[in-house]
Formats: sequence, C-alpha cells, structure tokens
Amino acid sequence: MFSALGYIPFRDLFHKFQMTDLNTNVSRGSTDIFRSIPPESVPRLLREASPADLVEGSLLESIARDAYLCSPAGAVLKFDLRSALEYVDFWDFTVFDVMRMEDEHPNCEAMPEHFYLKYNLIRYPFDDLTRDMNGDKQGPLHFLETSGLEFQNSKFALFHDRVGYTISFDAFDFIRRAHNFIGDAEFLPLKDVLVPFCGWSICVKEDYAREQWLADYRKAFATRGHASTEPSAGRPAIIRRKTKEAYEALFPQGHKGKPWLAVLRLVNQRTGYSASVDTLKRAIRASY
Repeated sequence: MFSALGYIPFRDLFHKFQMTDLNTNVSRGSTDIFRSIPPESVPRLLREASPADLVEGSLLESIARDAYLCSPAGAVLKFDLRSALEYVDFWDFTVFDVMRMEDEHPNCEAMPEHFYLKYNLIRYPFDDLTRDMNGDKQGPLHFLETSGLEFQNSKFALFHDRVGYTISFDAFDFIRRAHNFIGDAEFLPLKDVLVPFCGWSICVKEDYAREQWLADYRKAFATRGHASTEPSAGRPAIIRRKTKEAYEALFPQGHKGKPWLAVLRLVNQRTGYSASVDTLKRAIRASY
C-alpha cells in the first residue's frame, strides 16, 4: 500500500511482524489464551475472537498514539487510533453472526463473496467448525492450529479493510443494512468523522517503526491479555461478555416482555457492572 515519504503503511509493518521471530512467540501467546480454558470452550471463544483478532488488536493498539493517515496523493494527518479502537470494542460483529443470520433468514441480503478476502474472515459455519474441532483426537486447539484458522479473523474490521489497512466502512455498511444490528448508532459518530478519509492508508513514521514499535507492541500484547482470558478488567468487550452470560443464566428462555430496565437491573446485580440498556441489547443480539 501507499504512504508519504518518511512513513510506512501499517500493512507493511504487519508484514514485517509476520516475518520476525516475534510472530512465532506472539502466535503462541495468543493461543495460550485458548489453552487456559476448558477444551470444550475453545469453539465458543473462537466465535468471539480468533488468535488473529487478538494479534491484530494488539498491533493496532501498539501504534495508537503514533498512527497517521496518508492519502494516495501524499497528504498526511495525525490519527489518534485510541478513540476508534474504543468504539470497536463496544461494537463487535463476527462472520459467524452473519452466517447464522443468513441460515435463519434465507431471504436476507447475502454477504459479498469478496469480504472473505477483504477482511481475512474464517470461512467455516460455526456448527461444522465446532463439530470438527471437538472431533479432533488431539483436541480443539490442535485443530485450530493445524488448520490455519488461527491466522484468520472471526471479527469484521469496522473502519478499515485487511488488504491494505485503508479506511473503509464497507463491512459496517453491509452489517447495518442487511442485519439491522442493535446499537449501531453508537458507531455512527466515528464513521461521520472518518468517511472523508476512506481510501487513506493507516501509517506510522519510519523512525518510530525502526526504534520504538516493537517495545510498544510487546507492551500492548501483554496488556490485552497474553496469558489471560480477561485482557483487562472493565474493558467494554469484557463487560459485554459478562452481561451476555448473566442474561443467559437469568433468562435462558428470554425475558418474555419483561421491561428492559427491570431486566438490566437484575443483570447488573449479577455482574457487578453498570451496563446500559444498549449494551444489554447488543449482548443479547450476539447470543446464539
């Protein structure tokens, strides 16, 4: 991809990462998160985030304070990735969600075929994947690592593609249009800000990449949960997951018309968090 003089595209940084010994250690570290849970829970965790999602998140977080946007014409703007990543933490949607919706609603708009490449998505129906992972004689994690799925993503990238890591809202627009995802209004302010920069490449300065980036990456990866299934207490994704688990435990058959605020009070009492009604609705929407 393109960048201005003195800058390198994030995609090239990603490639550099993939060619270093650090990649082997980090990939092992990301799958350590899967090793720390019961084998039967591995497919469920993969449904929420793959090892590739964990690595990508850490890579983006590592440059969050030092990112820039470069236009095809050579213009450069400072880009504070932190705010964008905060929005994404609140608004998760996976390829398995789309597959499920298309199975349940055959007449809904199908996901464009090229999205599998554009967003490096796992192409494996979740029920089939669960069956094959559990059927591996050496366990689900062995299947994950030997099938190459650990290098593919479960999550959509909502404000960039994964071919050149340029600003793009194609996935967000499709999901919003075809699946009417609850809570999408929370993501719209970010889109409004970044739409004028669609096609611009996420970049960093060459000297930063050379002198500081690897140290920042190691720190970011450790912070996101190198050896823990709880990356950092209070992160939006953790709140949402705990909210979903509490709702499913309290209302296994759904809340059947019970007022949302009453449901929310019970869920928050169980989790100890102060989730909003929108967070609760997103959590329910992500449940199978």
